[in-house]
Amino acid sequence: MPVKQNHFLNFLIVGGYAFIPWILILFVLSLTFHFPHAVFVLLHYVLNVLLFFIAFRFFYRTYPHANPFFTTLKVLLFLCLFEIILWIFFGQPQKPFLNYIDFLFPAFLIVTTIYAVGKQQN
Repeated sequence: MPVKQNHFLNFLIVGGYAFIPWILILFVLSLTFHFPHAVFVLLHYVLNVLLFFIAFRFFYRTYPHANPFFTTLKVLLFLCLFEIILWIFFGQPQKPFLNYIDFLFPAFLIVTTIYAVGKQQN
């Protein structure tokens, strides 16, 4: 008898793997907000790729049959949720994060990294 997959649990697991690098990036960036904007943005981009690469490399090794497309889609949903919760509970940040440089391009880097790691491992 095949084991029934719990899709909601899988959804939450992906969210946990997305939350860890997201909160680490948020912490590091909160310490470096006084850096020049170009350095801050470069650090933001590098951290996004590096930390999400590490996290989802572990994810795809733990769950080798995970579909990279749907995993990436779930992560994008969680990232939007995390940002909305951050916005609601902590108010408007000092820098406007919902723009191309500080939100859209990093989100693109994250989803590209996660999808590429998943395709490489599958």
